[in-house]
Amino acid sequence: MRIWRAFLAILIGLLGTCDAATVAASSPKTLAAGPMMTRESLIENTKRFLRKESVKNNEAIDEERGFKDIVEAARIAALKIMIPAWLVAGKDSTEVIKILKMTYPYVDHKNWEVLKSFQNAHGKVQHSLYPVGK
Repeated sequence: MRIWRAFLAILIGLLGTCDAATVAASSPKTLAAGPMMTRESLIENTKRFLRKESVKNNEAIDEERGFKDIVEAARIAALKIMIPAWLVAGKDSTEVIKILKMTYPYVDHKNWEVLKSFQNAHGKVQHSLYPVGK
């Protein structure tokens, strides 16, 4: 009984692929397009640029961006160095928010990454001092 099912599946597969091959062979490879519109004919022979670039300006902008990114990373790193001192002093999140001069919404503030790191470290300290479930 299983042999007949396998034979039937093979037969269906062969017939399906043969049909697909004949349909693919008979279908045209290119699509027929109508006559060109006047707007298309005007644009056809013109050279178009997606962006207008100036090499000198792009280099200056890239250098500026790199410098600003380095300064921002250094500022965040300097604030993250203060996290252990805040933990030893017993500061909580609200006090650190005041120190960082953050306003609501906190997620959009430039010091959000520092606050998130502090909360993560504070949570680890609290869970190590007062483990839950043991």
